[in-house]
Amino acid sequence: NHTNTETSGSNMSIPSKVAFVRSLPAGADDNDLLQLGQNFGRVMKVLTLNSKNLGFIEMESPETCTALVDYHQYTPAIIKGQQVHIKFSDKNEIQSSSSTNVSATGGVVGPQDTGKRVLLVTLADQTAPFSLDDLYPVFNVYGQVHRMSSFNKIGKNQVLVQFATPTDAHGAYSNLHNRNIGGCVLNLQWSKQDTLTFARPDERNRDYLLGIPPSVATGVPGHVLPATVDPNAAAWGQDPSATAQAYQMAMYQQANPWGPQAYGAPPPMAAVGAPPDMGAGGMGAGAELVLFVSGFNSNIITAPALFTIFGLYGEVSQVKVMFKKKDSALIEMVDPQGSINARTHLNGVAVFGTKWSVTVSKNQNIKPAVTGDELCASPATHQKSKFNPKNVVAPCERLIVTGLLPEVTEDILLHYFKQYGSVTSCEFMHTTRAAVVEMADLDVAMTCLIALNNYSLQLDGNRSCVLSLNFCKNPAAFRGGSAPY
Repeated sequence: NHTNTETSGSNMSIPSKVAFVRSLPAGADDNDLLQLGQNFGRVMKVLTLNSKNLGFIEMESPETCTALVDYHQYTPAIIKGQQVHIKFSDKNEIQSSSSTNVSATGGVVGPQDTGKRVLLVTLADQTAPFSLDDLYPVFNVYGQVHRMSSFNKIGKNQVLVQFATPTDAHGAYSNLHNRNIGGCVLNLQWSKQDTLTFARPDERNRDYLLGIPPSVATGVPGHVLPATVDPNAAAWGQDPSATAQAYQMAMYQQANPWGPQAYGAPPPMAAVGAPPDMGAGGMGAGAELVLFVSGFNSNIITAPALFTIFGLYGEVSQVKVMFKKKDSALIEMVDPQGSINARTHLNGVAVFGTKWSVTVSKNQNIKPAVTGDELCASPATHQKSKFNPKNVVAPCERLIVTGLLPEVTEDILLHYFKQYGSVTSCEFMHTTRAAVVEMADLDVAMTCLIALNNYSLQLDGNRSCVLSLNFCKNPAAFRGGSAPY
């Protein structure tokens, strides 16, 4: 009923505490809506309706909701590289039982508060087949998995995972949501069910309380258990406690690329010893560092341009554009979070007449260039972008320019930006030595970013300043002496 009322379009210009979001991309979740609203005040509840590509954000007050709606009337709201549209809801609160509460600290309320222990997992961007027994060790790292059930809904492969406790489920959610496990991306939500039931175990329904089937020995595709570990022992051995620990540790070692250690969290199961050291050339954090980018306009986007753009989302180690396929490149990030930031904000971006695809590469690192490959390495050949973890935002028409000296006037700044296209507005924040410049469209803004980021602006008296550019999320945050960097 809530959804039907909103789509009718009545009273959506009247301020309320609830914002109505439409045109959500596939895979959008409550955390995406939460991040959208948090820039404008405290978010109380969020509700995502993926089947209808709709969402709702309940703010603390009509004033903060008005700030959210008004801002995005002129600045595109981007989720996972796709523009969404925001208006007022005709409801003053979210009343659906499917909504997600937000804690006072700004986090989505976890299952330790709701008592939920069943996760609904969607296998997105799937490029390899997965069975329940393939996925079991990935989830079991974070707590005891009791049951799993798989099904296909609206062309998407989904899995229900029941954990022993809500705390176990929360650990899996916190570490695996939106993670690429090499063959698919795991999108996690909380299921309405508390207990999984099925007539009998089969390939689509597993009850791991009855024991771990021999098929689990294969683990994640491409990984093999050590020969010294009997995969049947954990389920059928005479010392279940000891053999189960040994088995689970072996599975952890095989699933480690997607376990907590790969993302900076301490490894689980300390009681049975730490996992082996996995250096830069192993299958640890490097599993997600190399990105494959395709579909960009090779007449405009070069290796240095990619180095600049991806540097806004994390430190870049290397960039290599393919010789035989000029619209494709490999980008090696320094840390996994930078890789996640880049995929989240650049995948699906449409610029210079093409749409980008940014995915995790099968390569663990970038190999040396062959003849014709264009290689751009950091920091030897190019200055890196000034990465600001507090201003990670999808490409848009508005740019924040920092590093300005007091004698840089609006006319001087506009002289440089107008060389690349029409400027819609320019606002100086003199107390922060910054300016917000809005260009006519994304193509022009991207051109300015590529051309002017790290540009040395020469002034009178042999003085100069180096311009640092980034896409601007919320210019209001940079006013009144609140420096963006």
